[in-house]
This record gives sequence, structure tokens and C-alpha cells, in this order.
Amino acid sequence: GDVWHCAETEGRSALLALDAMGFTAARVSLSPASRERLAGNALAIAPVDETHPHYDEILCYTAASTSVPAECRLQIVLSPRVETQLDQNALSLATVTPPNFGLVDVFIPQKGEPVIRAAQQVTVASDTPPNPPIVAAVDFIEAEARYYASQKKAD
Repeated sequence: GDVWHCAETEGRSALLALDAMGFTAARVSLSPASRERLAGNALAIAPVDETHPHYDEILCYTAASTSVPAECRLQIVLSPRVETQLDQNALSLATVTPPNFGLVDVFIPQKGEPVIRAAQQVTVASDTPPNPPIVAAVDFIEAEARYYASQKKAD
């Protein structure tokens, strides 16, 4: 697809779209300036990279399988693998190609290690209607990217 807006916003536009879709975390490479610009936004999504993990109650989102705090019951490693797998409490997710999305059901017991109950890729039908809030978010993102592009040209 057309990703001109990613270049204009230094990758921030993709995070805004994922945030609009309700994602908790995404692996991204952001410059310190881009990360600082995002800090001023009211985003629910956490940008994760090698030096910026995200902790969300009992879940930890990391760029690689690393040691995490003891209260982290499930570590979600945001580095794609050939297949979805669970190594102790570190969940690695399979690479998914469009028009598919991945679904993983993980059971986290009170004691013991998490267990994958199901993992699958689901194909999005080509006639699936767009989600209105996401369409509005994409329109906003493209308008912001055009604004950033005009500011760069003015400088």
C-alpha cells in the first residue's frame, strides 16, 4: 500500500492508526525527537523498541526475549517468528501477511506457566466494510502528514 505518510511523520502515522484500532503496543524504531512528539499525544499504544519495553499489569511487551520483572506473567516478544511459540512465559508471534491477521488465545494460570490454547491466521474478506472510526483516523493521519510535509518545504 501507499505509505508516504510514514516517511513524512517519521513512522508516527502507523502508531496513530494502530492506536485507533485498539492495539496496546507496537514495535517501532523512532528517533528521540519522534518519541518526544508522541509523548504529547493522548495515545494508549506504547511504542516498543530494544530500549523501551512496555509493562501493562501482568503483561510485558519487549522487542526481544529478555529478562522481565517477576510480576510479568506473560512476555509478548514483538519480533516476528516463523510460527507462534511460547518459551516458558515468553510468547513469540508468527509473521502474518496481508490480508490476514493473527489470533492467539493464551491462558495464564494463577500458578505455573502460560499455555497457548489456540493460534491461527484469519483472512480478512475483500468485501469487509471499513470501520468508520479507523477511516476517520486514517483521514486525520493523512491530513497531519500533509501538514508536516508542507512545514518541511517551508523550512
